[in-house]
Amino acid sequence: MDAVLRIFRYIKSTKYLGLWYPNGSSIEICVYADSDHAGDYVNRKSTSGVYTLVGGCLTQWCCKKQTALAISTTEAEYVTAGRACQQALWMKQAIKDYDIYCKDVLVLCDNKGAIDLSKNPVHHS
Repeated sequence: MDAVLRIFRYIKSTKYLGLWYPNGSSIEICVYADSDHAGDYVNRKSTSGVYTLVGGCLTQWCCKKQTALAISTTEAEYVTAGRACQQALWMKQAIKDYDIYCKDVLVLCDNKGAIDLSKNPVHHS
């Protein structure tokens, strides 16, 4: 209950803050994905991190432990990139509800193996 009250006090004191998009500017969506490999020392699961920028403003972020055990950094990054693609599609549909259309969404990942795997997933499940 203390945490909820703290959140409400924060919202009340920062209600003048918001996201600013200049009139007539294009809205671009960019999603960043990153993960660690076996960062949890207890069960050796990886942690995924995904954040979304809309028009250069941070609108969403998520940090979550992966449900499956990854056997390599490429696999951990590939799972995170998949989650980033889900978020990109959701955000694209969400802004479409406001009659704002975005052709392409940029999804960035920092692992060469995961990028190559996403370009040619024929031999991989």
